[in-house]
Amino acid sequence: MPKLLSNKLGVIQCLAIFALLELHNLTGWLFLLAVPALYMQARYVLHETDPSGIRPMLEKTVKCVLIVNILFALGLLLA
Repeated sequence: MPKLLSNKLGVIQCLAIFALLELHNLTGWLFLLAVPALYMQARYVLHETDPSGIRPMLEKTVKCVLIVNILFALGLLLA
């Protein structure tokens, strides 16, 4: 598995471990809704060979991470 993809999945694993240990409600797992978007984004960036092709994807990557953070924070508030 490429390093970037494993790093993205590592972040999700860390959030999942925290949710498993600390949050005892299903709303704490809201961040999982963003996993497919993160996976597709990481796959696209890894398969793009031209640096100028990756540049436009930076905005989408930031939006994906923002969605994960918002969903995680919302899950913390609701749990």
